[in-house]
Amino acid sequence: MTVSTIFSMVYLLEGEAFVGYNPLNMAQTILTISLCLLIFFLGMILYSKFCWRRR
Repeated sequence: MTVSTIFSMVYLLEGEAFVGYNPLNMAQTILTISLCLLIFFLGMILYSKFCWRRR
């Protein structure tokens, strides 16, 4: 998980005063989702290339 994802969860649980800013603004939310998807698909590509055995 990225740091902004953790801050988003803390923001929802504790509030803005605890985190110090609102991590759920549009730009940061889009960036967080994009980076998570990029890392996921990169992991899938690397796993399929190096770990799956071809029979």
